[in-house]
Amino acid sequence: MKSLECEHLVVGAGLLGLATADHLLRRGATGVLVVERAGSTNGGRPGEVGALVRQGGLDHDALEERGRLLLAAGEEYLDVDYLREGAGYRRVGSLRIPSEDALPFESERLTVTQLEERYPELVTGEQGARFFAEDGTLDTLPLLSAFYSRVRGQSARFLFDAELGDFDEQGETVRFTAGGRSGSASRVYLTAGAENLRMLPALGCRHEWCLEQVHSFRITTPTTSGPVIWLPERRTLLLPLDEREWEVEVAVDGRLGVEAAVDWTLLEAMRREEGARFPWLLESEVKRARVLPRLAFDATDPVLVSRGGRIAVAGAFGTHGLGLFPAVAECLAARGLAPLAESGGLLEEGL
Repeated sequence: MKSLECEHLVVGAGLLGLATADHLLRRGATGVLVVERAGSTNGGRPGEVGALVRQGGLDHDALEERGRLLLAAGEEYLDVDYLREGAGYRRVGSLRIPSEDALPFESERLTVTQLEERYPELVTGEQGARFFAEDGTLDTLPLLSAFYSRVRGQSARFLFDAELGDFDEQGETVRFTAGGRSGSASRVYLTAGAENLRMLPALGCRHEWCLEQVHSFRITTPTTSGPVIWLPERRTLLLPLDEREWEVEVAVDGRLGVEAAVDWTLLEAMRREEGARFPWLLESEVKRARVLPRLAFDATDPVLVSRGGRIAVAGAFGTHGLGLFPAVAECLAARGLAPLAESGGLLEEGL
């Protein structure tokens, strides 16, 4: 079987992986190979809707601004109009509840009375909220399709149904296996989300990342519209979809190697404890429930680098993820194209 030889190996063909490949190619890189363990360009989750929600209070504010700038320049960035209203992107705004004064970005503070006037079906209670008008939701399918077409058109190679196996830095190359085949690359970029945790111990990287399990419930409600609602104290996101559907996403701590089942008590607790503020939750019916792993927040560099400097690992941003991916991909590509002496990395002492 022919060996997999390449200059740049991108592990993961989701938004971050495809954007990383695109950044590399647009900067003149050659020999780009993208491996994906599933049989599609987005890890087997077509049409996923995500939230573009600013949270603030982290060390990632500059990165978030850059990510939003790249997304806002989508027509120039990808030569497509996927960010136009009605074409996958819906700018519905977001509410952060409860309200906080120390947010690093401009937002509108809404009192309880203003909330009841503006969103009578959505929010009641004793606390105000912060409203950010530029937030919204984004259907990832047209975005993935645009990236895939662009990257493929720049002569990148793809290997689907191929999970990354062993990998090891050996001098000026990284030896690896993928899909039962061996290969080598000059640089490797790990963009596999929570799966990165499984691979980090072999790299000698010190990090503060941990695993979250996101319990997601798609529900039907009488409410047809509204803003994205972010409840940071509950680690919960309420995401408006089309046709009277909402997604309720609740994040809890997870453990690597432990496969979680859907915890229905999380939704019941939301209904019981938040029903006064969101009465439509009490009338909702569940259409789908699932649990997905996700890297939790950390406050370090958005890119970690291995001991040998040839393997770059994408950072963990939780709910930030969808909005940050263009800027994180840019950071990954910049690290990969820089001389090793400039790559840096957060390394364990003594390694």
